[in-house]
Amino acid sequence: MAIKIKQAIEDKNKLEERLVDINKKIIKANDRIEALQSDIHNKESKIAELEQQLNDDCANKEELNKAIASLKKELNDTQDKLENNQSLISKREETISRLNIKITKMETEYSQKQQEFGKKLEVLLEQIASLANEGKEELSDSIVTTSSKTTTVTISNTADPLGDIKEQMAPAVTGGNAENLGINSGTIKAGDSNSQSMVMKNEININVDGKADTVVSTLRESISSMGSRIEGVANGIVNEVKQRAQSVSMLVKSDIA
Repeated sequence: MAIKIKQAIEDKNKLEERLVDINKKIIKANDRIEALQSDIHNKESKIAELEQQLNDDCANKEELNKAIASLKKELNDTQDKLENNQSLISKREETISRLNIKITKMETEYSQKQQEFGKKLEVLLEQIASLANEGKEELSDSIVTTSSKTTTVTISNTADPLGDIKEQMAPAVTGGNAENLGINSGTIKAGDSNSQSMVMKNEININVDGKADTVVSTLRESISSMGSRIEGVANGIVNEVKQRAQSVSMLVKSDIA
């Protein structure tokens, strides 16, 4: 749209430049017409004077007739030039009229395009503002809190996928610097490794070596967008917890051995 408006302005400017050029030519043509009219008047006066001299008996009628004929020829040529210039002015005035119509039409179209562009820009800005507000709302909803929207996911002792973990971690074991206090709430230390897994009320928080995991935010995002697949998301998180626990357990066993 902006390109079309720019093109319309350029076309209008070209027409106005052409209009100015034609007006200059008309002014020059009018100056020539004035000069030709003055020349014609002088020639007509001279012819009239010579014709008057023909009535004199002592006049050289032959020479007078030649002079009169020459002046009449020049007069005719001057009159032709006058007519040509007048015709040229008439044509140029018609051209000016057409150019003025085109310029007026372009100005109308330019105004309409400007209004259309303004409306489209206004709609676009409204859409951007709406998307920004929606983004803020989604960002606010994605934060895991203990509000009424929070979904509780509990990893219980009866969960089958954690059978292997229970066998490996159920009893408290102390060996060197490694300690296991249980499955649902425990601390396992081996060297510089520190892994904690806790289930508290309605949120799951997993830390490995002090680095926050993204399991909870993944769970919240999935629940918000696909409520019908909450069970599948929970199973996926359980499996991920299982894999992390098994990895830490292997490190503990290796350190004990």
